[in-house]
Amino acid sequence: YLRFDDVRVPADNVIGDEGNGWAVMMRGLNIERVLAAAGPLGGMREAIRYTRQHLERRIQFGQTTGSIPINQFKLADMYSNYQLSRLLIYYTAYCADLGRDVPIEAALSKLFCTESGLKVALEAVQCMGGNGVMKAYPVERIMRDMKINQIAAGTSEVQRLLIYRMGSRLFAEDLKPP
Repeated sequence: YLRFDDVRVPADNVIGDEGNGWAVMMRGLNIERVLAAAGPLGGMREAIRYTRQHLERRIQFGQTTGSIPINQFKLADMYSNYQLSRLLIYYTAYCADLGRDVPIEAALSKLFCTESGLKVALEAVQCMGGNGVMKAYPVERIMRDMKINQIAAGTSEVQRLLIYRMGSRLFAEDLKPP
């Protein structure tokens, strides 16, 4: 337990303006969310890579499982979630680099990318069948890691709450009843 009542801080050591500590902390938290959102990208890419390889190799009913349309649709959704996640993260990071305050963008990135990561991992397991849950393939571990990503740096529920509250204020004018 630390107590900081009446602590004197030299002016050279103050970050931001006096009384603006909350804003400084939130800017740091927004960047943490963007970094947490970027974490699943590598796992998504690997899950897609292993899934594609499996679908090209596995034969069922005289054809590769990759030639079955439903598996092609699953891979298309996996690619889409991966690419959209990358674009959202890059956009948010770009806005932050410009010095903009990015609380909604950071929360959206964290929510969308971690949820997409779990979707991609679950679809990889589905496409790979029993192999998808074997420790011999990294997809099983990727699936577990993706669930943890939804919790770290603020749960998906917390991100939704932030998006709702900030979005309601930001879009108040646009959302007025007709």
